[in-house]
Amino acid sequence: MASRAIFISCILLMLLVLTISCSGGDPVTGNSGMPDASAERTMQEYESNHYLWNFNLVYVNPRENEFEIIPVRQVADHWNILGFLEQGPCTDCLKITQIQPSGNGTLLVDIEIAHPFDNANLTGFDVRGIAMFSGSQDFPTSGLNVSDRWLGDGALVNADGYTTLYNFTTAGSGPGGLQGYIEGELVTVTTPDALLNGYRRFISDGSENTRNAFYSGDAIAVTYEIKMPDGPFVFGYAVDASWIPAINQPVEDPMTDFGPEANCPEAWKIAVTSTYAGDGLTASGGTAKLMVDVYDWQGKDDVHPILVECPELFDGTIEGAWESDGDGYTRYEAEIENVKLAPSGFYTCLVSKEAQENDPVGKPWLDLTAYQVFNIEVGWPADFPIDVTPPWLSFSPYDICVEGDYAYIAASRNGMLIFDISDPENPVGISRIDTTWYAARVVVSGSYAVIASNHVGHPDYSKLDIVDIDPPESAHIVNTINFFGYVSGLAVSGSSVCYIRRVQGGPDLYIIDIEPPESAQVVKSFYMPWSSSGDVAASDGYACVPTEFGIWIMDIDPPESSYVVSTVDSDINGEAAVSDGYAYATDWSSDLLIVDIDPPESTYIVDIIDMPVVAEEIVAADGYLYGIDGSHFHIMDVVPPASTYLVNSIDLAGENTNTIAVSGGYAYAGDSITGVQIIDIDPPESAYSINVFDTLSNADGVALAEGYAYVADDYGLQIVDVDPLESAYIVKSVYTPGGANGIAASSGYACLTIPSGEIHLIDIDPPESAYIVNTVDTPGMASEVAMSGDYAYVADNEYGLQIIDISPPESAYIVKTVDTPGNASGVRLSGEYAYVADREFGLQIIDISPPGSAYILHSVYMPGSALRVTVTGEYAYVAYDLSQNSGFNIIDIDPPGQAYIFKSVPTNDINALAISGGYAYIADSTYNESGFKIFDIDPPGSAYYVKSYSTPADVTGIVVSDNYAYVAGNYFGLKIIQLW
Repeated sequence: MASRAIFISCILLMLLVLTISCSGGDPVTGNSGMPDASAERTMQEYESNHYLWNFNLVYVNPRENEFEIIPVRQVADHWNILGFLEQGPCTDCLKITQIQPSGNGTLLVDIEIAHPFDNANLTGFDVRGIAMFSGSQDFPTSGLNVSDRWLGDGALVNADGYTTLYNFTTAGSGPGGLQGYIEGELVTVTTPDALLNGYRRFISDGSENTRNAFYSGDAIAVTYEIKMPDGPFVFGYAVDASWIPAINQPVEDPMTDFGPEANCPEAWKIAVTSTYAGDGLTASGGTAKLMVDVYDWQGKDDVHPILVECPELFDGTIEGAWESDGDGYTRYEAEIENVKLAPSGFYTCLVSKEAQENDPVGKPWLDLTAYQVFNIEVGWPADFPIDVTPPWLSFSPYDICVEGDYAYIAASRNGMLIFDISDPENPVGISRIDTTWYAARVVVSGSYAVIASNHVGHPDYSKLDIVDIDPPESAHIVNTINFFGYVSGLAVSGSSVCYIRRVQGGPDLYIIDIEPPESAQVVKSFYMPWSSSGDVAASDGYACVPTEFGIWIMDIDPPESSYVVSTVDSDINGEAAVSDGYAYATDWSSDLLIVDIDPPESTYIVDIIDMPVVAEEIVAADGYLYGIDGSHFHIMDVVPPASTYLVNSIDLAGENTNTIAVSGGYAYAGDSITGVQIIDIDPPESAYSINVFDTLSNADGVALAEGYAYVADDYGLQIVDVDPLESAYIVKSVYTPGGANGIAASSGYACLTIPSGEIHLIDIDPPESAYIVNTVDTPGMASEVAMSGDYAYVADNEYGLQIIDISPPESAYIVKTVDTPGNASGVRLSGEYAYVADREFGLQIIDISPPGSAYILHSVYMPGSALRVTVTGEYAYVAYDLSQNSGFNIIDIDPPGQAYIFKSVPTNDINALAISGGYAYIADSTYNESGFKIFDIDPPGSAYYVKSYSTPADVTGIVVSDNYAYVAGNYFGLKIIQLW
C-alpha cells in the first residue's frame, strides 16, 4: 500500500501543478494584467467562458512501480504549460502536505496550491480539476457512463460534482476537437472511457466570496480521495476555469468588478437528500422522495427541470418539480420507486440540470449541464428475512397418524405436515399447518385433525388446535383450546378426544367434545394418579389409560358422560394400544400386558408376556402388535393373545425412532433425525423397508452447485433439488459412518469430509445416482474442504492443509501437506492462493501454484482464534473467537504477500461466515438466541450491522445465492431463507 501512496503523490504533484493555470489570464504575459489579443480572440471563438488550459494522460502500473506522463498540448497555439511552469513565474506554488490511507481502501492526498500571479485582474472562477477514469456504471437513458469504485474502476471518491467536458470523445484535430492535438502524435494507449467525470473545486476562503473565486495571492488546500483500480491503468486530468475580462480595471472587488458571465453558465452545485414514504425503498418496492437543491448563478430555470436516472431501480428518467426557492438555490422534488425490485443495497443514480445556454452552434462537445452522481439505499423489507424452507424438507416427526391416502405428521416447530402417500414409494408433501406452538401429538377423526402442541419455553402450557382437513390441500385451523400443563397423550374416538396433560401433582385427563369443531370444548375432566408416560389409546367409544396404579378402562361415548368403567391393577404404565376387544400396555421394560376389555365391565388380565424386545411405542391392528425400540421395528402376532410371539424384526434407518402408525398394509416409523421410514408389512413375515423420505438432521455444512444443495449432516451427504425452491426435496442420500462435517461440490463431484479424517469423493452427476467413488485418509481430523480444478484442499486441523489430487477421483492421493503453525479449521481459495483459518495462528496465506510446491506466503496474526474464512475481491473475511469479544476481521489481501487487518467488526460467537453482494452473513449465537446476522460491508471500512434472523438452534454453515441464504444447523438441518 505504501507504493501506491508514492504513485499517487507523484501523479498528483504533476497534475495539480497544472491547476495553477486555472486562475484565468494568459500565462505568457505573466503579471501584465490582461491576455494578449491573439489569446483573447481564441477564447472568443468558443462562445463560452470555459477554458481548457491543459490535458494529460497518465499511465500507471502500480505493481511494476512505473508511471508515465503523456501530455496533450494546450488547445490555443499548443502552449506547453508544463515547460512554462518549470521556468516560472512560480516554482513553489504547490505543497503536498499529507498522504495517508483513509481506512476505506482509498488514499487521501492533501494538496495546497498558491495562486501564481499577484494580480486581481486574473481572479479565476469555478476552477475545477477533473479526474477522468474508465467508467463501468452506465446510465443508458442519458447515454453516459461514470467510473465506479465498486465495479473495479479507479475513481475520485469525494467529487464535488460531475461534468462531461473534456472526456475522450472530444479528442481530435482543429476547432471540432476541444483537446486540439493532431491525430497520430499521441502515444498509443487506452484512454479513459468514462463520459461523465468527477471534479474537485478550488475556492478561496471568506464569507465575501459568494462566487467561487480563486483570489490572486491565495493558497487553497484540497483533499483528493482516490480509489486505485487493480493492475495497470490510464487516467486523464483536465483543468477547467471560467473567466472573462473584468468590467472594472484594476480589479478591487472581484465580486462586483467581474460580470456574471465570468462564472460558468451551468449550475455550480447540486445537493441531493432523500426522505422516505412508509418503509422507503425496499427490495419489495417502496418509494423515496428526493429533495434536489440546485445552486445556479442565474436563479430558477423553468425551461429545463431536473432529471433523475436510476437504471437499476427504474427505466428512463423522472422529472423533478419545482418546490421552493432558497438562499442561493432552487429546490426541486422528485419521487422515485424501486420498480425493478432491486435487492437491498446501495445504487448509483444521476441528477442532471441543463443550462439554458446549452447546445452552442457547432459545439456538440460543449455540454453546459451540471450533474451529480449519488447513491440511494434500498433497505430490507420489514418482514424479511423469512423462512421459505419447504416444510417436508427438514422436520422432526414427533407423531404420525395415517388415514386413507394421507399421513398427518406432528413435526414440532414445523407444525403439522400433510403428505399424500397414495404411492408409498413417492410420498408428496402437500400442506402445512402452522400450529400455535410445537406440535407433539396428532389424531384424525373424520374431516378433522386434532393437534396437541407444547410451549417450548414454558412447559406448563399447551394447546389443542382443531384443523379442518377436507380437502388436505386447504387444511386450516378452525378452533384452539388452551391448557395448563404439557401434553403427553392424545387419542380420539368418534367425537371424543382424550387429552392427558402432565403437571406437578399428577396429570389430568380431559374429555373434549369436538362436534361441532368450531365449538369444541372440554366436557369432562378427571384427576389421575401419576403416570410415567401419560399415554392413552381409544377405540369404539372406549379409552385405555395406563396409570401408575393400574389401567383405567373408560366409556367415553357420549363425551359429556365419560366415566371409568373398570380398573385393572398393574404396575405397567407406559404405552397403550387397543384393538379387537383387547388392550395392550407396556412400559420401558420387556413386559407386555394383555387385557381383555370386552365387555369393559368384566375386564381381566389375559397374560403378561416377557418379550424378547423392549417396545417404546406400540400399535395394534388386524391381529398384530407393532412396536419400536429406537432402532428396530418389531411385529408380534397376538392371535390368540395368550400365544403372542415375535414374527419379524427390521432394522430402521435411524436410532431415534419415536413414533409409529399402521394403515393399509404399511407401517410408518418416524425418526427425529432420519425422517419417516415406510415399511411394507403385508405379509408381516416378509416385511421390508420400501422408502425413507428423509429429513435433514444435524447439518454441519452446505454447498450449492447447478440447482442442488449438498448438505453434510449426521447421516452423510444429502442432495437436495432446490430448483424450484417451493418444491425442494431430497433426491439422494449417501450414507457415511460417523456423519459428515464439511462439503464442497464442483464439476460433477462432491468432496465430503468426515470427522474421523476421511475424505469421500462422490460422483454427483447425475445427483439422483450419487455414489462414493473413492476415500482418502488424511492424517488429522478434517474440518473443511474447498475444490478447484483437479485438486481438493482440506483443512486438517493439527495437520495443516492437505492438498489432494482428485483427477481422476478413483486415484486420488495427497500430493502436498502444508504444515501450518496452528490448527487449520477453515479454508477458501482465490486465484493462486489458499486462505486458511489456523485457529490461534490467525490467517495463513498459502501460495498453491503449483499445488505440489505449495508454501506459506504470509501470515496475518490476530487476537483470538481464527475459525472460518471466506474471500471475495481484495478482501478476506475471518471469523474469530476471543471470549466475549468475538467477531470477524476484514483482511486486505491486495497483494496477498502484504495482507493486513483492515478492519475488525465485533459480534458474538461465529460458527459460519458467507459473503455475497456487499453483505456479510454470519452465524452468531448468543445466550437464548441463535441464528445469523447480516452486516453491510460495502465499503469494507464502514461495515455495520443491518439485521438478524433467529433460527431454532446453532447455525453451522451458510451459503448465499441470489436473494436466498441456505443455512445448515444443528437439529433443524437445512433452512432456506429469503433475504428480501
